[in-house]
Amino acid sequence: MEIAVDSMDVIEFAGGDNSDGIVKVPITVIAAGVANGALRDKAAVKKSTPLWDGLPIIRAKVGGIDAHPPEKIVTCRKQIVGQVKNPVWDEENGKIHAEAWF
Repeated sequence: MEIAVDSMDVIEFAGGDNSDGIVKVPITVIAAGVANGALRDKAAVKKSTPLWDGLPIIRAKVGGIDAHPPEKIVTCRKQIVGQVKNPVWDEENGKIHAEAWF
């Protein structure tokens, strides 16, 4: 599932210098309606709001990892790059807005 960035504005840059710290960006996690051929019921999406808090943001197919590693080597082609935090239900637009923390 893909999340949508609501703005290119950074909500906050907390702590550290440019090499560490937390960058917070506004996102839309999910919206009620049809997506990928499936109906997302408004009531069900609203009910799921607290479940999004702390969900990892994944970068799939990390470069440099071969699609066919040697036998008996286990790899994961995903990398956790952040978390979804502070999800809030938007009743007017039928969406869950949150912050992406990187």
